Amino acid sequence: MALHLLLMTVMLSAQPQTKPLAFEVVTVKVNKPGERRERALQYLPGGRFSARAVPIPLLVAEAYDTARLNPSPEFQKLDVRAIERDLYDIEAIAPKDAIPPGTSSKVRNDKIKEMLRTLLADRFKLRVHYEMKEETVYAIVVAKNGPKLQGTDECADKPTSFFDPSSCHTMADLAVFAQRTARLELPVIDKTGLTGLYNLQALDWSAIIPGLGGKRAGGTNPRQPEDPTRPTFADALSKLGLRLETQKAVLELLYVDHVEVPTTDN
Repeated sequence: MALHLLLMTVMLSAQPQTKPLAFEVVTVKVNKPGERRERALQYLPGGRFSARAVPIPLLVAEAYDTARLNPSPEFQKLDVRAIERDLYDIEAIAPKDAIPPGTSSKVRNDKIKEMLRTLLADRFKLRVHYEMKEETVYAIVVAKNGPKLQGTDECADKPTSFFDPSSCHTMADLAVFAQRTARLELPVIDKTGLTGLYNLQALDWSAIIPGLGGKRAGGTNPRQPEDPTRPTFADALSKLGLRLETQKAVLELLYVDHVEVPTTDN
């Protein structure tokens, strides 16, 4: 038995480790205060990724598909003033064969996010870990009469921009976008079971984008005067055949252990 276990250990250790996907070409520059442009995160055909005027926390949240970053005890010991203040411009290109022609936008974006995680670990010295925790959440679910979403055919070769409402997005993107910008008092998760990319132009973005919305999903927003004529996020979802449902859920929470101001290109 001992010999068998030893042989198994040797065999497992001898197996080649799969290298994480990584961009072939990367440029990271500080977005100087006098040069600031409109913030953008774009996933482009051919495996290109472009970020403009983006802070480190948003890059991490984007790479890991999360709306909330949690500081670990190790991270709380860091001086994070520059990490939270500075903005960056990033241009990156995937290796030629990493994203073959005909790859769907969703698969392309998932691969680019994996490359972004590698980039953050390499240039920003990012280290993270996950912890499981049960919380009360807002779950986006399909309403009784089914979803009213535009098909995904037009999304196949379309660039995806997180900040562009006319771009194509997954339901998970919608949950993350709402969590980041709608100022909801509970975490938002996708429980629709819908896995495609959808054109969400029919969504009333005034219920999500700060400064346009009025009430929050479950109450009023203390940072804005309540405007009863403005739709809530729940109102906006109803036009897509979706609804918000309060549930208990075990969430996989992302904790940041370490990150540094990156090495940049001149």
